[in-house]
Amino acid sequence: MAPWAPATYDRCMHRPHDVLAVARGSLAGFVALVLLVSSCGGDAPDSGGVTIEPVTATATPSAATHAGTLPLGTAATGGPDSWRPVNEITGLVPVKRRSGWTEVQLDGVSLCRIPDEDVHRLRLDVGLTLGSAELDAVQAAGGRAEAMFVGLRYLSVRPRSRREVERRLWRDRIDQAAIRHALERLAALGYLDDAQFAASFARDRIRLRPCGTRRMQSDLLARGVSREDADRGIREAMAEEGATEEALLERVAAARARRLAGVDPSKARRRLFDYLARRGFAAGSVRAWIKVNWQAEADKR
Repeated sequence: MAPWAPATYDRCMHRPHDVLAVARGSLAGFVALVLLVSSCGGDAPDSGGVTIEPVTATATPSAATHAGTLPLGTAATGGPDSWRPVNEITGLVPVKRRSGWTEVQLDGVSLCRIPDEDVHRLRLDVGLTLGSAELDAVQAAGGRAEAMFVGLRYLSVRPRSRREVERRLWRDRIDQAAIRHALERLAALGYLDDAQFAASFARDRIRLRPCGTRRMQSDLLARGVSREDADRGIREAMAEEGATEEALLERVAAARARRLAGVDPSKARRRLFDYLARRGFAAGSVRAWIKVNWQAEADKR
């Protein structure tokens, strides 16, 4: 936790990628990041203005109740005509391997996990009985906190597009309202920006796995990036790296041609063409490269 001691709202808002880079270095740093983001700007999850106070309620048992079936959310407290809601907090248990989080148990069953500050903000305590509004507030706080935790953990591995993060949260069956809140919050803090993601993605392709711009665009579209953001990011990366489509084709084609040594020339040319087409280079450019360079590459082999 020490590396996070001097972290401030200003750093969280204006240097998000520095903060995220530290979080990628350790589990402690990552957990601290979640708590830091939750506290930045005092923007605590909205509980709808609800302040939780102890409540009591009774319900008149129905015919089904007298037959031995309790109404949903109720339990017997005494005689056959005495009933109470069972929305009682029976446990507030620290979450293992997630420092600063508490599991809220309702009637002996886990309801949700929320940061400790939400426990204090909502004034939760063992023995407290929750009404419907209070129960909704606790569940909303838990859903939003969980969405932020999962989203930040997913982003701590590498940059992601907005759609990738949304899909990841969906896989964890997080509530849609909590997903929407997390996406907006992450975008506001600078952790989600599809144009920046597209530029970062294209730079990695240029440096490590060169391919044509059409392949870059196709891969970005598959990750949910809009065509506009994809094109802008690719242009930015190509300019920064001083790359051109012709230079990328030269790198990829020459490397592949050397790997086809010993293969029948006609088969090798066909395989080279198919490979370069899959890597996103235009057919006309590929044919022109093969026509001009094939013999030179054959002589090198």
